[in-house]
Amino acid sequence: MFEHIEANGLPLLVAPDLGRAGVSVVFSGRRGSQGVPPFDGLNLSYSVGDDRRHVSSSRDSLAAAAGFDMSGAVFLRQVHGTVVRRVGPLELGRGSRDFESALPGSDAAVTATRGVSLGILTADCIPLALVSKNGSAAVAVHAGWRGLVAGVVGNSVRALSRLARAEPSDILAFVGPHIESCCFEVGEDVADDFRSRFSRDVVAGRGVPHVDMTLSCLMALEEEGIPTGNVHFAGDCTCCSDDYFSFRRSGGTTGRQGLIVSLLEPEGERG
Repeated sequence: MFEHIEANGLPLLVAPDLGRAGVSVVFSGRRGSQGVPPFDGLNLSYSVGDDRRHVSSSRDSLAAAAGFDMSGAVFLRQVHGTVVRRVGPLELGRGSRDFESALPGSDAAVTATRGVSLGILTADCIPLALVSKNGSAAVAVHAGWRGLVAGVVGNSVRALSRLARAEPSDILAFVGPHIESCCFEVGEDVADDFRSRFSRDVVAGRGVPHVDMTLSCLMALEEEGIPTGNVHFAGDCTCCSDDYFSFRRSGGTTGRQGLIVSLLEPEGERG
């Protein structure tokens, strides 16, 4: 269900079969821009210390490659929580050109408004797109380990179900590149949180525990009734591959890649 493509010189990961439903799901990586280390690459975040001109240039490059209008993009001030913001015409452009105007205190956004693009930024956390099969609404989710344990996935599924009036079987989930269990070494306190919230199966390793974020996300989706066959995984580990920014690999200072979920304008109205 995922496809690796190159558009305008940028390598992108896309869900190609959604165009007929009027939805675009695009995951960016690190490749495709210059910049100064540790932000060398297609850094999309205004809040990590990078030069604003580089971030703006990276966002413009992604918009051109992915085919969305930055004036219709909405970004969040992510806090590793569980709040889902509903986005409509009044929110267009929030956070698209700065960090200050981004929607505060939220880690997911849901919309049914055509022409809106929802943006999520990550550097090891899970970028998750939820889409109703008929294309009437979509959610973009930032699921870090704290939000995953606290319930951001369930909140997001329920928000989409209400807005789209969709049954769980009518929702598709796209889990983008994130840190996998091979690299997500944690302390016993975090491991216990995952065991308590999900099951012992999501924690592996002899001695130092490693958490399986992929399996945890799948369990959270299944709890909401989404069939396993509706869930699609990128399968890339951001910490293993230099094709992505990784907070863990960099030691804490790095850029951010993005998930952009767009509800496309009707065919005749697109620029």
